[in-house]
Amino acid sequence: LVYLNEYTNGSMPYAYASALDLDENDTNEVVVLEGGDQVLVLKEYEGVVYAWQYRHTDLYHLRIDGTYDWNRQAGQIYGSSKLQFEGIKRNDVELDRVEHNEKFFINEAEVSQDEHLSYVQNQKSSEKVERYWWKTNLKTPDYQINGK
Repeated sequence: LVYLNEYTNGSMPYAYASALDLDENDTNEVVVLEGGDQVLVLKEYEGVVYAWQYRHTDLYHLRIDGTYDWNRQAGQIYGSSKLQFEGIKRNDVELDRVEHNEKFFINEAEVSQDEHLSYVQNQKSSEKVERYWWKTNLKTPDYQINGK
């Protein structure tokens, strides 16, 4: 959070944050909502904290299992992926996508629209991170972030 305060030049009086094990490796990542349209994921690896910043269209509806939704090309291509880290490299796995409302994919394989709809309805059952947001004051931050 000290990093975030410096990053924003003190322009944000508070942020919403949460600590969750998004990539299911028994180590929490810290997720920070920046100004409502940016998401910052902080991950510690070998004593160093690394940060990945996402625009709203690149990562939204983040769920506690590390899955999230995204869209590209003004909503013409959209889908969901799962956050994955290999050391300090982010290597997300695409779960599903829709291209121009004509082609439907699950794990890179083309499927019917009905198969895709069924998959998406089952996949989106995990809780959203928003349930675990914790409002923190960036001017005088607590160094404890509540997690699940």
